[in-house]
Amino acid sequence: MYQIRDDKRTRKSAALLTEGLLKCLRDKSFNEVGISDICQAGGVSRTTFYRLFDTPADVLAYACDSLAEESLKICGKPGNHGREPKLVRFISLLMENCGLLSAIVKCNRREIIENSFSHYCSADNFQGDAGNGYFPVINGAIITSMLFKWERDGKRESAEELYSIYREFLSTQLEKI
Repeated sequence: MYQIRDDKRTRKSAALLTEGLLKCLRDKSFNEVGISDICQAGGVSRTTFYRLFDTPADVLAYACDSLAEESLKICGKPGNHGREPKLVRFISLLMENCGLLSAIVKCNRREIIENSFSHYCSADNFQGDAGNGYFPVINGAIITSMLFKWERDGKRESAEELYSIYREFLSTQLEKI
């Protein structure tokens, strides 16, 4: 779990710790990275780390949730309506932050993206009333699987192309059920 207040200093420290973790993950596996490594690479004290985060995985979760928040802010601007731009924007932000996505894939922490997607859907009432909360779980798993495959296969498709694959998958699978 992370405890990030909405003040400039706290967000700056969280960003430095995120950068530190991503630097460490370039050279080590997730399980080999210690909190001291993250703090040293980010130039932040251990006390600050523990004030903001409980574990290194929380740093990745915070970074992914921050992208989801950014996506909601962008999509909330005039001219951005409907589900397609929101989902494409969420995917695009993860693709643009491929260091974060690579780190999540490298440590095989699928739940980080799935949870961020679920919060993203809930925050924007993206899921609607249908499905009793299953929409973000099912779609989060599909989107996460697609992003993991995209990362592992060389990052060839655009966000729009992945969205098209996603839509095609849903329509063909629904017809088979």
